[in-house]
Amino acid sequence: MTTLDAIRKMSLRTRLSVLAAFALIALLVAFFVAWRLARATETFALRQADSSLHAAARDLARAFYAHPSGYQTIEEAAAPPDRPAAPRDEGHRERPLPPHVRTLFAAYRDPLSRLTAITLHRFPETAGGFYRATDGALVGSAFPANAGTGGDMVLPSYVADMIRALAKQANETGAPATRTVQAGSDRIIIVAYPVQSDNSEVNGVSSRTDVDSSNTIAAAWVMQRLSNITGVSDKANLTALALLILSIIAVSGLALTTVRDLRSGVWGIEQGLTGLTDDLSKQITPPMTPELSRITVAINHLADSLRINLARQAELERDLRRSERLSALGRLVAGVAHEVRNPLAAIKLKVQMARRAGNAPDSLDSTFRVITEEIDRLDTLVRRLLEFNRTQPLEQSSLDLCELVRRRVALFNDIAERGGVKIEIRLSKDAVMVKGDAERLAQVLDNLIKNALSAMPDGGRLTISCEAATSEDGLALARLSVEDVGRGIPKEDHERIFEPFFTARATGTGLGLAIAREIVEAHGGRINLVSREGGGALFQIELPQRAQAEDYEQFDKRSGDESEGAQ
Repeated sequence: MTTLDAIRKMSLRTRLSVLAAFALIALLVAFFVAWRLARATETFALRQADSSLHAAARDLARAFYAHPSGYQTIEEAAAPPDRPAAPRDEGHRERPLPPHVRTLFAAYRDPLSRLTAITLHRFPETAGGFYRATDGALVGSAFPANAGTGGDMVLPSYVADMIRALAKQANETGAPATRTVQAGSDRIIIVAYPVQSDNSEVNGVSSRTDVDSSNTIAAAWVMQRLSNITGVSDKANLTALALLILSIIAVSGLALTTVRDLRSGVWGIEQGLTGLTDDLSKQITPPMTPELSRITVAINHLADSLRINLARQAELERDLRRSERLSALGRLVAGVAHEVRNPLAAIKLKVQMARRAGNAPDSLDSTFRVITEEIDRLDTLVRRLLEFNRTQPLEQSSLDLCELVRRRVALFNDIAERGGVKIEIRLSKDAVMVKGDAERLAQVLDNLIKNALSAMPDGGRLTISCEAATSEDGLALARLSVEDVGRGIPKEDHERIFEPFFTARATGTGLGLAIAREIVEAHGGRINLVSREGGGALFQIELPQRAQAEDYEQFDKRSGDESEGAQ
């Protein structure tokens, strides 16, 4: 199973919970990184400025080493800052001066200030100059960004003191020195670079020894003021942190709210569905979440549609049963007419013969005997019709179906032996209890046994079994089977075998199996003819071991309705 499959099998609630957890972790990590970056922003800016000032101080020291007297002429200023001006050649074409060189050369009268300004031109917002060790003076100061003031740059006294101390330190140690000081919301970075560190050959220029010892420059210094670095950084960082915190609160709150709404919404839908299983007219209250609300509305609409369809189905079933009753009534009338017509025809014939025979005693006796038999046949037919149409309510009681089989078989043993039929019973060792009417169930069993015996005129074997069974849906059943080895029932007659007045025998009313089915169904069971090859018939009756009261009530109600309809 892949990770994607595992995620797809997660419930939506679990996925949202995991999403909320990951979002919270990611935002916490982002908060930590932002906090680290916020702390590093000011430091990074200071480091960048310090690195740039070191490069500026070094270039200024090298430019002074190449031009210890500063830029006396503009041609010297046009040469590379760390190289002396080349001798002027009349035949050599003069190189054009950069605009800033001409501007800065004219802005300062002091040669050292010109050197400082032109050298520091490529370092924005950077001022610089030189420190003289003999008297501690700061000479050659310049600030290219403010060119045009003329003369030395005026420095605050506390800044000048810090420059002197730092330049003196660089001169004494022979190594660059730097210092950063806070000035209100600004930062001032000062770098001093000793000139002695470049007393070796610099870029191919040999060390110079003709520097005036009374005017010895000990170090070059540069300075840069970083305006509002703390304030700007803090404002941006605080804004970012505030937005980050708000994002954490929003994402976490949204995720938790979504999970809570989803959980409560799903629970409400589950409870509503449980209620709909009992009453389709109930309505599920839609939750506030739009998606769940749409699902709830769809479920309510489906329940309404199902309720309407069930009502229509019940109405159609009633119409169908009414049609079936009418159809059965038509078949019943046809059967009754057929069954009554034959005895009446026989009676009519005998009466006519009696008239022709006159007063002959033997002929009249035979005639009246036939007439009596036909009248008895009509009486039996009427009695069976009344029995079929006026089904009496069941007298329910708990009974052992196997014991009922044992008692009824004992009544038919003599008849079976005279007909050459052996009855074999297979009964469960344990009692198979059902709730029903013992006399009506005995009537069903008697009818099946009589049919089986009549189907084996030349003898055979009749097997009756009783056992406990379980239906496909787990319902406990009592199963009663009656199996014979007679001539069997044609396959084309299987569908009609339980219809009133249908019989394959020359004698009989065709009501026995129809009545048996009515009795079995009244007990909440069913009777089936199991198809067999090679002859014989197998009838199976299945009854619930605990009949439901609704089945009996429905049977009683149906029996009453049929009785009223017959009257």
